[in-house]
Amino acid sequence: MELSDEDIMRAYRLGNANAFATLYQRHAAKVYSYLRKRLMNHDEIDDVFQKIFLKLHHKRHQFDLSYNFCQWLFVISKTVLLDHWRQNQTHRPANTEPLSAHNSEKVAPAIEPEFQTLHYLQEATYSGVLSSEQRTLLEWKVLDELSYEDMAKRLNKSQASIRQTISRAVRKLKNIANGKGGLS
Repeated sequence: MELSDEDIMRAYRLGNANAFATLYQRHAAKVYSYLRKRLMNHDEIDDVFQKIFLKLHHKRHQFDLSYNFCQWLFVISKTVLLDHWRQNQTHRPANTEPLSAHNSEKVAPAIEPEFQTLHYLQEATYSGVLSSEQRTLLEWKVLDELSYEDMAKRLNKSQASIRQTISRAVRKLKNIANGKGGLS
Protein backbone atom coordinates (compact mmCIF):
# COMPACT_ATOMS: atom_id res chain seq x y z
CA MET A 1 0.00 0.00 0.00
CA GLU A 2 1.43 3.33 -1.05
CA LEU A 3 1.59 6.06 1.59
CA SER A 4 -0.22 9.34 1.02
CA ASP A 5 1.74 12.56 0.61
CA GLU A 6 0.41 13.66 3.98
CA ASP A 7 1.71 10.48 5.66
CA ILE A 8 5.09 10.99 4.02
CA MET A 9 5.10 14.63 5.14
CA ARG A 10 4.39 13.46 8.70
CA ALA A 11 7.48 11.23 8.51
CA TYR A 12 9.52 14.09 7.02
CA ARG A 13 8.49 16.40 9.86
CA LEU A 14 9.73 13.73 12.28
CA GLY A 15 13.16 13.71 10.62
CA ASN A 16 12.92 10.98 7.98
CA ALA A 17 15.26 12.22 5.23
CA ASN A 18 13.99 9.59 2.79
CA ALA A 19 10.55 11.14 3.02
CA PHE A 20 11.81 14.31 1.33
CA ALA A 21 13.26 12.24 -1.51
CA THR A 22 9.89 10.53 -1.98
CA LEU A 23 7.98 13.82 -2.04
CA TYR A 24 10.53 15.30 -4.42
CA GLN A 25 10.30 12.30 -6.74
CA ARG A 26 6.49 12.49 -6.78
CA HIS A 27 6.14 16.22 -7.34
CA ALA A 28 9.28 17.65 -8.94
CA ALA A 29 8.05 17.17 -12.51
CA LYS A 30 4.71 18.91 -11.75
CA VAL A 31 6.43 21.87 -10.10
CA TYR A 32 8.93 22.18 -12.93
CA SER A 33 6.14 22.05 -15.53
CA TYR A 34 4.22 24.69 -13.59
CA LEU A 35 7.27 26.99 -13.69
CA ARG A 36 7.97 26.35 -17.39
CA LYS A 37 4.52 27.73 -18.19
CA ARG A 38 5.25 30.92 -16.27
CA LEU A 39 8.95 31.64 -16.70
CA MET A 40 10.77 32.14 -19.96
CA ASN A 41 14.37 31.54 -18.99
CA HIS A 42 15.81 28.14 -18.06
CA ASP A 43 18.13 29.66 -15.43
CA GLU A 44 15.17 31.39 -13.78
CA ILE A 45 13.15 28.19 -13.85
CA ASP A 46 15.97 26.25 -12.18
CA ASP A 47 16.55 28.98 -9.60
CA VAL A 48 12.89 29.28 -8.61
CA PHE A 49 12.50 25.49 -8.64
CA GLN A 50 15.34 25.13 -6.12
CA LYS A 51 13.91 27.89 -3.93
CA ILE A 52 10.53 26.13 -3.84
CA PHE A 53 11.95 22.89 -2.52
CA LEU A 54 14.25 24.74 -0.14
CA LYS A 55 11.24 26.61 1.24
CA LEU A 56 9.34 23.32 1.55
CA HIS A 57 12.26 22.00 3.60
CA HIS A 58 12.42 25.07 5.86
CA LYS A 59 8.63 25.24 6.35
CA ARG A 60 8.03 21.50 6.81
CA HIS A 61 7.23 21.94 10.51
CA GLN A 62 4.54 24.49 9.65
CA PHE A 63 2.64 22.05 7.45
CA ASP A 64 -0.78 21.28 8.95
CA LEU A 65 -1.33 17.54 8.52
CA SER A 66 -5.06 18.11 8.00
CA TYR A 67 -4.33 19.91 4.69
CA ASN A 68 -3.69 18.47 1.27
CA PHE A 69 0.07 18.35 0.68
CA CYS A 70 -0.13 18.98 -3.06
CA GLN A 71 -2.17 22.15 -2.55
CA TRP A 72 0.27 23.34 0.12
CA LEU A 73 3.20 22.71 -2.22
CA PHE A 74 1.59 24.74 -4.98
CA VAL A 75 0.83 27.61 -2.59
CA ILE A 76 4.56 27.59 -1.81
CA SER A 77 5.29 27.46 -5.54
CA LYS A 78 3.06 30.44 -6.26
CA THR A 79 4.50 32.42 -3.37
CA VAL A 80 8.10 31.80 -4.42
CA LEU A 81 7.24 32.65 -8.03
CA LEU A 82 5.52 35.89 -7.00
CA ASP A 83 8.51 36.78 -4.83
CA HIS A 84 10.82 36.12 -7.78
CA TRP A 85 8.79 38.40 -10.03
CA ARG A 86 8.67 41.15 -7.41
CA GLN A 87 12.41 40.95 -6.69
CA ASN A 88 13.28 41.05 -10.36
CA GLN A 89 10.44 43.40 -11.32
CA THR A 90 9.80 41.26 -14.36
CA HIS A 91 6.70 41.30 -16.50
CA ARG A 92 6.44 39.66 -19.89
CA PRO A 93 5.14 42.01 -22.59
CA ALA A 94 1.79 40.84 -23.96
CA ASN A 95 3.17 40.24 -27.45
CA THR A 96 6.02 37.91 -26.49
CA GLU A 97 5.90 34.16 -26.88
CA PRO A 98 6.99 31.68 -24.23
CA LEU A 99 10.40 30.05 -24.44
CA SER A 100 10.43 27.24 -26.97
CA ALA A 101 12.90 25.39 -29.13
CA HIS A 102 12.40 28.10 -31.78
CA ASN A 103 12.43 31.05 -29.41
CA SER A 104 15.21 30.84 -26.84
CA GLU A 105 15.78 34.54 -26.19
CA LYS A 106 15.41 35.75 -22.63
CA VAL A 107 11.95 37.25 -22.09
CA ALA A 108 10.53 38.36 -18.74
CA PRO A 109 7.39 36.55 -17.50
CA ALA A 110 3.89 37.93 -17.29
CA ILE A 111 2.08 38.08 -14.00
CA GLU A 112 -1.13 36.30 -14.83
CA PRO A 113 -4.43 37.72 -13.52
CA GLU A 114 -5.08 34.76 -11.25
CA PHE A 115 -1.85 35.47 -9.38
CA GLN A 116 -2.91 39.06 -8.79
CA THR A 117 -5.98 37.91 -6.87
CA LEU A 118 -5.39 34.33 -5.79
CA HIS A 119 -2.63 35.07 -3.32
CA TYR A 120 -5.62 36.19 -1.22
CA LEU A 121 -7.05 32.67 -1.48
CA GLN A 122 -5.45 31.46 1.71
CA GLU A 123 -6.66 34.46 3.73
CA ALA A 124 -10.13 34.21 2.22
CA THR A 125 -10.25 30.52 3.02
CA TYR A 126 -9.34 30.99 6.65
CA SER A 127 -11.68 33.95 7.14
CA GLY A 128 -14.63 32.07 5.66
CA VAL A 129 -15.12 34.49 2.75
CA LEU A 130 -15.11 31.67 0.21
CA SER A 131 -17.35 28.66 0.49
CA SER A 132 -15.77 25.24 0.49
CA GLU A 133 -17.00 24.67 -3.07
CA GLN A 134 -15.60 28.01 -4.30
CA ARG A 135 -12.21 27.29 -2.70
CA THR A 136 -12.09 23.78 -4.15
CA LEU A 137 -13.02 24.91 -7.66
CA LEU A 138 -10.45 27.73 -7.60
CA GLU A 139 -7.77 25.33 -6.43
CA TRP A 140 -8.69 22.87 -9.17
CA LYS A 141 -8.66 25.60 -11.81
CA VAL A 142 -5.49 27.39 -10.76
CA LEU A 143 -3.36 24.84 -8.94
CA ASP A 144 -4.40 21.67 -10.73
CA GLU A 145 -5.20 23.43 -14.03
CA LEU A 146 -8.33 21.35 -14.57
CA SER A 147 -10.69 22.24 -17.40
CA TYR A 148 -14.27 23.31 -16.71
CA GLU A 149 -15.36 20.07 -18.34
CA ASP A 150 -13.25 17.96 -15.94
CA MET A 151 -14.53 19.87 -12.91
CA ALA A 152 -18.14 19.50 -14.07
CA LYS A 153 -17.67 15.74 -14.46
CA ARG A 154 -16.11 15.42 -11.00
CA LEU A 155 -19.02 17.23 -9.36
CA ASN A 156 -21.75 16.06 -11.74
CA LYS A 157 -22.69 19.68 -12.50
CA SER A 158 -22.92 21.76 -15.65
CA GLN A 159 -19.92 23.66 -16.96
CA ALA A 160 -22.00 26.86 -16.75
CA SER A 161 -22.57 26.27 -13.04
CA ILE A 162 -18.85 25.68 -12.48
CA ARG A 163 -17.95 28.86 -14.40
CA GLN A 164 -20.47 30.88 -12.39
CA THR A 165 -19.16 29.59 -9.05
CA ILE A 166 -15.55 30.36 -10.02
CA SER A 167 -16.55 33.80 -11.31
CA ARG A 168 -18.25 34.64 -8.00
CA ALA A 169 -15.22 33.43 -6.05
CA VAL A 170 -12.82 35.50 -8.16
CA ARG A 171 -15.09 38.55 -7.71
CA LYS A 172 -14.93 38.04 -3.92
CA LEU A 173 -11.13 37.79 -4.05
CA LYS A 174 -10.89 40.92 -6.20
CA ASN A 175 -13.07 42.77 -3.71
CA ILE A 176 -10.74 41.69 -0.91
CA ALA A 177 -7.72 42.76 -2.98
CA ASN A 178 -9.32 46.15 -3.60
CA GLY A 179 -10.19 46.59 0.08
CA LYS A 180 -13.94 46.24 -0.47
CA GLY A 181 -14.45 43.11 1.62
CA GLY A 182 -15.51 39.77 0.24
CA LEU A 183 -19.27 39.84 0.46
CA SER A 184 -20.59 40.18 -3.06
